[in-house]
Amino acid sequence: MERRLVATLDDVATGSHRAHIHNATVSWTISGRFLRCYCVDSAVEHVTFAQFGSEAVVSLCIFGVDSLAIYYCTGESFVVALPFGVRRVCALQRGLLVQRTAETSFAGSLPTLFSLLGPRSEFKMLGLGRATDLDRTTRQLLLSPTPTRIDGAVPV
Repeated sequence: MERRLVATLDDVATGSHRAHIHNATVSWTISGRFLRCYCVDSAVEHVTFAQFGSEAVVSLCIFGVDSLAIYYCTGESFVVALPFGVRRVCALQRGLLVQRTAETSFAGSLPTLFSLLGPRSEFKMLGLGRATDLDRTTRQLLLSPTPTRIDGAVPV
């Protein structure tokens, strides 16, 4: 398996972040300089960069089958249990938007979008019974101060 690019983030303050995967290793570079690599035990489902909270610190988020590992360039890391399978992930201005997989026949009546605003917080359901596939259109999603519903979804 060749090394392949799996996530990018161009941040004015911190530089150009890139994540590559090769076999069971995810590597993180900033502006072409190697920062860290992470060996993962389970299959990698999704990889993205995100910023949490009021600080604009970039983190690398690696989604496995049943957990999310969040790594900061400072070396600090967190592991968050996933209460559901993840279909799609989208980084918000602060936090993550996560789409749940439909695992059961009655899943269509359950919320499909969740937000995660920090590594120490829990996944919050958004007030949607159904959601279109996040890959179909690019949308700018604005969350309310308490992430229980989407205030607006404006086409970019």
